[in-house]
Amino acid sequence: MKKVYVAADWMEAQLVFDWLASNGLEPKMEGVYRQGAMGQLPVDATPSLWVADAFAERAEQEIGAFHRRTREREQQEDWVCAGCGEPSPASMDSCWNCGRERD
Repeated sequence: MKKVYVAADWMEAQLVFDWLASNGLEPKMEGVYRQGAMGQLPVDATPSLWVADAFAERAEQEIGAFHRRTREREQQEDWVCAGCGEPSPASMDSCWNCGRERD
């Protein structure tokens, strides 16, 4: 196994984990529950993601794609669902209310 990502917090770790998993890379997450000890113990308490050695290079490429997509989404406008008319943040691919995919 090779460490391919160190996240700032568990939420970021989960987002990147889900991205890698959706791309078939079977990541493992370490250190999520250690964050409660930050400042108390002299340990590395940041969450990290690991993949099999054979997937490491591809995982690093996918992590780059994840960050590019995130930056692009931050620059987009919020959108209104064509199905139910509810506003949704630019970061979402489907409507939070009815689940319809973004047009």
